[in-house]
Amino acid sequence: MRTSLLPGLLNNLQHAQRYQEDRLCLFELARSYFPLPNAELPSERYSFDFVLCGPKKEWITENEEMDFFDGKGLIINLLRRQYAVDPIVYRNEELENELAFLHPKKSAIIKLAELDIGHVGVLHPDVAEAFELRGQIVYASIALDALILVEKKLRLPQAKSLPKFPHSTRDIALLVKEEITLETVMQNFDEQNQKLIEKVELFDLYRGNQLPEQHKSLALRIYYRDPENTLTDKAIDKLHGQVTQALAKRLDGSLR
Repeated sequence: MRTSLLPGLLNNLQHAQRYQEDRLCLFELARSYFPLPNAELPSERYSFDFVLCGPKKEWITENEEMDFFDGKGLIINLLRRQYAVDPIVYRNEELENELAFLHPKKSAIIKLAELDIGHVGVLHPDVAEAFELRGQIVYASIALDALILVEKKLRLPQAKSLPKFPHSTRDIALLVKEEITLETVMQNFDEQNQKLIEKVELFDLYRGNQLPEQHKSLALRIYYRDPENTLTDKAIDKLHGQVTQALAKRLDGSLR
């Protein structure tokens, strides 16, 4: 039961270097285990760990080893692509004892959405020597359970299973003052907190002499769906009446 993925990665790195492999980028996605006080079973954690070593690509520079900034850049690109938010990579001297396997001046904590999610740094020379490794070794670890908390905090879109029951639609023409925006209309649908409203679409906008001055007519299509049952026409008509009357009242408008 491993408490870290690092030794396994370093053993593989050692094996590759013995076969004259110079530039290496290895990763592992797996579990590690940590003892808990007063508990029979340990804590089980998933993490994504990687190591980098060897010369940089020739088109970047010549005769330079990959370093701390290569690991940092890789992490930023990975997380930015997934979460559309740049992580913060910062030094934390209080954690130096916990990260004793990393170089004290070339290591940092990774923070995303104000949560610590892992660390990155150059392997401590003593550790590299113990594994008979050549050159500078960059190591990073990202805790997947922390990323789950990040997703919840950022409220990222979540994949849903396909619906089992059909939707039904109802259309309305809503007469409102010109200054009422579509965003305001949609927010009022959200504020009603009707779980059976799946989505609302605007399919027509009318302004003309037939309408009161400084007014416009919005044609909206409302999609109703119950995830657990098939809605009857009677139930939809009742709900639709409640929704539209409440909407017109909130916006000081009227139904055409």
